[in-house]
Amino acid sequence: MRYIVGLSGGVDSAVCAALLKNRGHNVTGVYLDGGFGSPGDAQEVAEKLGIGFEHVDISGEMRERVIEPFLRDYKMGLTPNPCINCNPGVKFKTLFEAADRLGAERIATGHYAVIRDGGLYKGLPGRDQSYMLYRLPRESLYRLEFPLGEMDKPEVRELAREFDIPVAAKKDSMDICFPYEPPERVWTLRDEDGAYLGTQSGFFTIGQRRGLGVASEGRLYVCAIDARAGIVTLGGADSVRRTGFSLRDAHMLADTDDRFDCLAKIRHAGSEAEAAVELLADSRAALEFKAPVFGGAPGQSAVFYRDGRVLGGGVIE
Repeated sequence: MRYIVGLSGGVDSAVCAALLKNRGHNVTGVYLDGGFGSPGDAQEVAEKLGIGFEHVDISGEMRERVIEPFLRDYKMGLTPNPCINCNPGVKFKTLFEAADRLGAERIATGHYAVIRDGGLYKGLPGRDQSYMLYRLPRESLYRLEFPLGEMDKPEVRELAREFDIPVAAKKDSMDICFPYEPPERVWTLRDEDGAYLGTQSGFFTIGQRRGLGVASEGRLYVCAIDARAGIVTLGGADSVRRTGFSLRDAHMLADTDDRFDCLAKIRHAGSEAEAAVELLADSRAALEFKAPVFGGAPGQSAVFYRDGRVLGGGVIE
């Protein structure tokens, strides 16, 4: 079978390609160039493995569909996650286009998630990246494969050494993959009674505690952001806990009733909690947790799970 592998130059995608090649598949690595990296490591991996290699420029789409919206939302006091938009709108879209052009049946990447029975499932705890993938087109899942989905990182590193992959010792990238300068903006800080607490420049998100620049007897958290007025409201932890959220741009990967119970989480590194979801008109949804959860910033995504399967998700308003 012929595979297209998104080859980033990191250890995960390199091991993904090596596993598929070792299984006897015809593999072509595709380096997606957003204009801020180098294809050198990816090309070296392809040469070492003896697989095909393509270099595809995605810098224009990255700028238009990911970076500019990210910076705009940033300035408006939202908490965007660029990977959630980039995966379906740019990276996987380009990989599917490459697969169609080259006549490849399957697409694989080094993501830590699982495709099973036509659905998207969680990877191992601590490595799971299914949250970042919930906006993938449902009809595309049957062509996707994540060979590392049920592995842990030490196992992947050991495979990299066994395959003698050039990037076996390369550090993981944990940051946003593109360079950016946060928009300069000065915010007025107030308490929940409206009392002035000072001014501060930078970026704020609901639930933030550090970097507020305000001295107080108890801990203060960002509990509200009024981007139009330029006001950030600080309060106690109870003011950041909520049970209900309105969601826009709901996207479903599994069949459900219009109202269903699930586990849901509101940030990639967050914990899942019992919740109920009601799907509404115009790709909207209402999310209600059984008990209050901490945080939930506009711009972040809420993702729904059942028995480890990703049901779908939406963007918090």
